[in-house]
Amino acid sequence: MEIPDEVTHPLVTVAIPTYRRPKMLRGAIESALAQTYTNTEILVSDSEGSDEVAALVECYGDRRLRYRRNERETNGLENALAMYRHARGELVATLHDDDEWEPRFLEVMVEPLRADPSIVLTFADHWVMDAGGAVLPEWTESNTRERGRAGLPEGRYEPFTRLALVHRAVFFVAATVFRNGLIDWDEVPPEVAPPYEVWMTYLACRDGGAAYYVPQRLMRYRLHDETATRSSRLERAHVYTYDRILADPRVSDLREELLRSSAPFRASLGLSLLADGSADEARRHLLRALTHGARLSASVGLALSLLPPRARASSIDRLRAARARRRSLKSSSSRGAA
Repeated sequence: MEIPDEVTHPLVTVAIPTYRRPKMLRGAIESALAQTYTNTEILVSDSEGSDEVAALVECYGDRRLRYRRNERETNGLENALAMYRHARGELVATLHDDDEWEPRFLEVMVEPLRADPSIVLTFADHWVMDAGGAVLPEWTESNTRERGRAGLPEGRYEPFTRLALVHRAVFFVAATVFRNGLIDWDEVPPEVAPPYEVWMTYLACRDGGAAYYVPQRLMRYRLHDETATRSSRLERAHVYTYDRILADPRVSDLREELLRSSAPFRASLGLSLLADGSADEARRHLLRALTHGARLSASVGLALSLLPPRARASSIDRLRAARARRRSLKSSSSRGAA
């Protein structure tokens, strides 16, 4: 008896959230259409409901492409949750509208999930590219080291909580394929946005399932130019997320490591609060960051908190501008090396 193709090659939903980037979206769609693994639905979820995006999806004339728009303009998290809830595939892979996959991404990533039902997700290494699409070798190597993937052997990891939450080796919203139903999307609170990746990674790994690591670089993550000024909203979401994770007894064995992982975000939140004029709240976060390992940035922040408000804000702006210049120089150097 012939085994149906959908059994041997399960349907994969390629989930593409998009917002006002039709030119980059074209590259993401074409990299999805170019996959050697072809049993896919490519779900383009439009945050704004743009006629231009709808027309772009329609122009390909490919039955695998499906376009959905929200009834109202949504933020990134709301659009992502609606997108995941509409996924029809047994497996799901996220491809942001400004990123791209290598042609064998799905072929390689789906195989361990087909072979072992106990594996809940596969994750891979990835390239980093600049806003123009040029690969940045130095950024790529640095990211691989910082995310705990340098030298990590290919294979099955159970549990993978330390890899995911402490080393952050799992790039859940970009370089993974996961089983549909792994996450209850109703458990994603609005407070974790905009950097909701950490929370979703936590939901994926907290119950002790197995993951499979593929060391090949199978996707290209686009790094956009960052401005020197940052809002406390981003850092507050990171701190909220880590505090919620730290309250879960299922990851209590990782508590000290998670406190150290959260310290840079607490220090960054403290600096943002100082710039906003909330000195007392800033000092509380800076002291916690100092206690748990972010000594340099927390010490700088505490020293700046003693300055008059106007001098404090301008000093923080200069500090962040200097950091942005260093990032820009690193990016330029990496492009030259390529």
